[in-house]
Amino acid sequence: MEDFTVIIRNPYKKGILYFTYFLYFINIIGLLIHLTNRAFPLYLIMMGLLTLVSFLVFLFFPKKGLFSFFMIVNLFLWLLLLQWLIVLVLLLLVFFSNKITQDITIIFKKDRLCWYQLFKKEYPYKQLKNLIIRDGILSIDFNNGRFWQFSIETSYTKNEIEHFNKRIHEKIHQI
Repeated sequence: MEDFTVIIRNPYKKGILYFTYFLYFINIIGLLIHLTNRAFPLYLIMMGLLTLVSFLVFLFFPKKGLFSFFMIVNLFLWLLLLQWLIVLVLLLLVFFSNKITQDITIIFKKDRLCWYQLFKKEYPYKQLKNLIIRDGILSIDFNNGRFWQFSIETSYTKNEIEHFNKRIHEKIHQI
């Protein structure tokens, strides 16, 4: 059986992004407070304000390039202030927010199901009781009693899905 791939939209994507934006906003406010409480040159304060303005513009006109600009200026300012821990936390926040908000990809291989999100998980077919795709819903029933259902996005035809269901049923029940 050749590999069969389905995509599951991440239902928590919007909430995670809003929480991440809230943390970025708190970061900017902290940066501005830090800059104004000490005698820093005016250009650093202006760069902090530029960071705030670019973030606010990004919220209303979400473009990836604008967000990248905002993050580069923000990280550069924290580096100039020698705040290494904050830079590290921001880099980790950017990395994990991108990973967590990705859509889930499931690849059905010859002998196992591969689940790609934050980390790769593999489930051999012998752990499954039943698996079927019907009406845009993927249903996975595990031997241990877990049951998952997801709405999927796929570009496969009805015949391809029927063929997949038949082959996967044979795989699960032959083991």
